[in-house]
Amino acid sequence: MSDKPIKVDLARIEKIKRGPIIHEELPESLVEKASKIYDALKELNLPSLKNPEEWINDFKRDVYPERDIAVWEWIAEEFLKKTKGKEMSFEKKREIFEKIFEKSFFGEPA
Repeated sequence: MSDKPIKVDLARIEKIKRGPIIHEELPESLVEKASKIYDALKELNLPSLKNPEEWINDFKRDVYPERDIAVWEWIAEEFLKKTKGKEMSFEKKREIFEKIFEKSFFGEPA
């Protein structure tokens, strides 16, 4: 293992370039799942959720769209469990989402 520190470059999300389309078409089942995820999370105004077409096209860029959609499906389900039918501010919903999103990467409690 190297003693060199890990260098992390930060970039504004607007400057990150999208990769190429890998899958010209996604199976209809994945498109349906991606659409449901979009509907569940669109109120959060995330940069990746500009519109449903772009959202689905981003999964076409993924090497493993099935896996990535499954992760987002879990995120959306957890978000809805904690927010659906409950009166709360936009900020509180964003906070809940961020904890769930973090858990999807690191497995820490949300």
